[in-house]
Amino acid sequence: MIVTVVIIAVTFLVVVGVMLAYWPKGISVNENDEIQLSTYIGKPQLIPVDEISITEMPEGLLNHLIRTNGMSLGKIN
Repeated sequence: MIVTVVIIAVTFLVVVGVMLAYWPKGISVNENDEIQLSTYIGKPQLIPVDEISITEMPEGLLNHLIRTNGMSLGKIN
């Protein structure tokens, strides 16, 4: 009985820890011109602003999207 409770508790703590490690906390730009993506646990990801490029979206790109997850009603996804 106690072993089962310990296993469930440890599993719960691991799942909550992983969720908090990837749950976004905030986005900001620091003094080094880097975009900082923070999470509740762990160190933030840094993306240099100089490496970001904005390009035009190709025509018809949204027509070829395939939804892999989500609801489907009959033949309508």
